[in-house]
Amino acid sequence: MEAAIFLSAVRPPRLDASTRNRVFLRGRPGREDDDGIIGAITSALTSAFPRRQPIDASASRAIARAIGEAGIRPSLRERRIGDYELGQLLAEGDGWQDFEARHVSLGVQRRVRVYPYAAAASTDARARLGRTAARAFRILEGVDHPGILKVLDFKESERGPALIFEHDPKAMRLDLLLRERGGGMSAELRLDLLRQLAEALRYAHSKSLYHRALTPQSVLVRDLDAPRPRVQIMDWQAGSRSDPGAATPERTSGTRHLDDYVADPAKVYLAPESLQGAAAPASHHDVFSLGAIAYHLFTGQPPAASPLELPEKLRAGDGLRLSDALDGAGRDLEELIRASTNPDVGGRIESVDEFLVYLADAEKEGRVDASETAADPSMAKSGDVLERELVVARRLGRGGSSDALVVRQGEGAEELVLKVAIDAAHGERIKGEAKVLRRLRWPNIVRYVDDFPIAGRHAILMEKAGEMSLARHRPVLGAARDQTGRTKP
Repeated sequence: MEAAIFLSAVRPPRLDASTRNRVFLRGRPGREDDDGIIGAITSALTSAFPRRQPIDASASRAIARAIGEAGIRPSLRERRIGDYELGQLLAEGDGWQDFEARHVSLGVQRRVRVYPYAAAASTDARARLGRTAARAFRILEGVDHPGILKVLDFKESERGPALIFEHDPKAMRLDLLLRERGGGMSAELRLDLLRQLAEALRYAHSKSLYHRALTPQSVLVRDLDAPRPRVQIMDWQAGSRSDPGAATPERTSGTRHLDDYVADPAKVYLAPESLQGAAAPASHHDVFSLGAIAYHLFTGQPPAASPLELPEKLRAGDGLRLSDALDGAGRDLEELIRASTNPDVGGRIESVDEFLVYLADAEKEGRVDASETAADPSMAKSGDVLERELVVARRLGRGGSSDALVVRQGEGAEELVLKVAIDAAHGERIKGEAKVLRRLRWPNIVRYVDDFPIAGRHAILMEKAGEMSLARHRPVLGAARDQTGRTKP
């Protein structure tokens, strides 16, 4: 690449000899002796652009070595976010970029989402970008669940505000996993991935946190070669969160323009009313997305070819019909997907808790012959037998530190709750809880029964307190209030 200057004036200015070689006038276009700008460009005048020897591999190595010896390095300021050095680009969307990053002193890898100021053309636009990043951080701050990608920090930088997330470089997005490995996945594994997603959302909803734009593109799958790959939900930027327990309830509202946050191919997983801006509980949006993802998990294809095709397909079947794309679909699984994707919000599965009840029926329907070996509590389903001959009645779900199951110690025995650490690292916490419960005897505190290791992790067996938690009880109380704010009798 060479520099040239074109002057439109007919008479040339007074220039020194070295500069004059790179300055061109109009010349005589079309003639062989044209010495103007057209001739320079089309004929590459050797007086202005002398030919140079091509750079071969040997010369290239010599240049690189010389640059290194001279101590010339690329500027790190543009590639740094706090103590993290940015690596390859992982993904990008409207107003954000995800990079793989490495801590410069500790070497740990993280996923860094940058909201680049380069995308903001004005001071107001930069301020909006900052608010967007801060909002995304507040939505996830303090949320700690194995099924939710954890945000670790918020950073300001010259490049723009950024969020620091945990990162597994071997993880794969669910849509890519289904495309590359979907054909070899068993029905049991598909059901397990769906259950993990539902349990992570149930935990989020118990914290008044709603995703509102869940798609396979916003789900990471980790430990791909393990017997039980692990899912993590990410991309909560369209979500909402509130704290009903606060003296002055605080709320991080969800955006009204979901289509601005979701690419067109992913919109087929969103509830139709969410794209139309219609008023509906955010929980209904997440239930629809779970059903749409379930459809993809079992058919190997998206719910519709385009967002325009989806509404008609939903109306025709009162929801997505698994049997339209899959022969031999189980009745309970088909009803789970249809009821969760019903276009009529009033006829749709109402909550993730209800979705899990439907899912438990689908798991029973698809169960293969039970193994003689004891089931692992992290994967156990209704009817499975654990160590100590504990029979699983149903799963209660997974929290930040443990799996909870309703179990019986024999036919017709009392139902108890088994709480098992999700891994050895959380075992000490479960041991500490058992130690406290063992000493307590009070009518309003669940009764301790026993604690012991199971499947290599510590567990507590305790009395079942009831069917409804405080988080699930709140909507019931809210529905029973009259316009004055007093609870109805």
